[in-house]
Amino acid sequence: MLKLNRKKVAALFMILGILPQSVSFAAEKLDQYNLDEIVVTASQEKIKQELNTPATTEIFTAEDIKNYNGSNVQEVLEYAAGAIAAQPTGVGSTFGMRGLTGASRNPTILVDGVPLNMQGFGNLDAIPVNAVERIEIIRGTGAVLYGTDTLTGVINIVTKQTPQISASAGYGSRGKRLATLNVSEDKFAMAYTHDRIAERNWYTAKKTSQGKWMEKNSVMLKYKPNDNLSMRYMLTDNQNDYDKFAALKKTGSNETNIVFHDLNVAYNNKGLDVTVFGQKRKYKNNAYNAAHELMSKNSLRRNSWNYGVDAKYNFDIGKFNITTGAEVALEADSHGNVKGTSFDLDMIKRHRKAVYIQAVDNMTDKTTLSFGGREVMYDDMKNEFLPSLQLLHKLNNKDTVFLNVNKSFRMPTIGDQYSDSDSMIFNDNLGPETGWNYEIGWKKLLSPREFLKVSLYHLDISNRIFTQKIDDDHSMVVNANKFKNTGLEVSYEGVLSDHWSFKTSVAYSDPKQIDKPGADFRNCDDKLLINSVLGYKNGKLATNLLHQYAAMRYLSYAPYSGNGIKQYLSFNATYQFDKENSVKFAVNNILNRTEEMAASRGCLLPYRDWFITYERTF
Repeated sequence: MLKLNRKKVAALFMILGILPQSVSFAAEKLDQYNLDEIVVTASQEKIKQELNTPATTEIFTAEDIKNYNGSNVQEVLEYAAGAIAAQPTGVGSTFGMRGLTGASRNPTILVDGVPLNMQGFGNLDAIPVNAVERIEIIRGTGAVLYGTDTLTGVINIVTKQTPQISASAGYGSRGKRLATLNVSEDKFAMAYTHDRIAERNWYTAKKTSQGKWMEKNSVMLKYKPNDNLSMRYMLTDNQNDYDKFAALKKTGSNETNIVFHDLNVAYNNKGLDVTVFGQKRKYKNNAYNAAHELMSKNSLRRNSWNYGVDAKYNFDIGKFNITTGAEVALEADSHGNVKGTSFDLDMIKRHRKAVYIQAVDNMTDKTTLSFGGREVMYDDMKNEFLPSLQLLHKLNNKDTVFLNVNKSFRMPTIGDQYSDSDSMIFNDNLGPETGWNYEIGWKKLLSPREFLKVSLYHLDISNRIFTQKIDDDHSMVVNANKFKNTGLEVSYEGVLSDHWSFKTSVAYSDPKQIDKPGADFRNCDDKLLINSVLGYKNGKLATNLLHQYAAMRYLSYAPYSGNGIKQYLSFNATYQFDKENSVKFAVNNILNRTEEMAASRGCLLPYRDWFITYERTF
């Protein structure tokens, strides 16, 4: 087991004692950024907090979430600036930003400030939107306090705190059914969602896999007996069945079930925050031939665990505000086919440890500076030191500029290295990746109801971990020798009149990578992404037209293409009868297009569908 590099940590503590610091990244609820107060087009105080944040941020408020056609967080995030959220073949969730749409594990996912990621799975589709108050995206930072998987940023899902009881039921085309229940009071909260669809489009362009049944049941329980102690439990049972074809003739089928458990207990008192966490993911896949006979060698089982403790302490020394902490965790994975080696013999474990520190200081009333570092240790495999620097300067009360420089690190998951499936091939030669993020940005309050954000970034990654498509049905997680991407993101959000609102984001980048040493850089992923929402309100009626557009797309299995576009147009209308009763009608994929959801994944857009939902608040 490698020892901690004491010289690096000692040097870090020495530097922190000399140089001034600024706004650090989010604490448990991101209160050091006060992101719970950031809502664009809201009050002047909330806009002030947005201007004071030294990072590119995006907030989905409770009203925004209602405006989108999503039953879980995964579906809402499809409209994030410069992002592609895609449901891969099978069950799970992927979310990519800044040219890394093919690597599904880049952002760190938090629920109320507590990490949800588990061995490469973001589990965004496990979170029902009826339990969510808002979603906060902070790009290009977070490694110091939250460790690996933060190269492109952090997503924090803030759950509802106010007392409320609500229920909804929905019905739609293609067997779409939806039911939700949300109960919350001062100390206890519960949210449940049942979501299913009986027919989906072809998963693959060559029509070799087609979805026939997807059903998801999610529950979240929260208990907070006092101001210092809180507990959360999440359970998701996800079923996905699909048929296999050759030359449009059915050759078999697959039934996949994933059960995900997440439990954590958090204690905070006088600057001390301690979180004990545990997660389990159980994967079961049965493969059948055309006669519906079980094919044992192709039927897989996989159990994954992640549990540990993270403790941090926040205190003041003179003009400095310091956050320091440590994490100890165990990752484990067992896998095999139905008649293969037993799970006990296939069990693989590894320990993850980290120490970190970050400091904050307001240098002047206009300028703040922040930096810190994290030392990450994985048994005898790898040690990595992750420094971070942030600078914020206020030009005036309506304009701010910022600078971010930070390093990120990611280990391959145990499953990517040693476990394969019907669609994924294992790679035991997979290694860790390291990357640097450089970013400058400008935020401008155009008017009390209009906000503009511009950011220029550059990513430089060595040994990038990404999903390489082998053929239409199979993929493998591999290392690319080098990856780089320089991009520009521009977003605008405004209330245009008493009835109309508009939100749009344009992200243009140039993602390239070298697959093997000595090779040339090649284009990869999507270069142009535009997401827009046009809203209209008049009395009790509210409507939204949502559009996603992607162009200059470079597929991982056709690296020199660069052709094709993605257009995904959706619509919804909500009528609020009174304070307690409302009905919502929605149509997804109005144009019924069938492009790949994300260039590096190859999973096709779902067919056009509609659904209608009734909601009652008590």
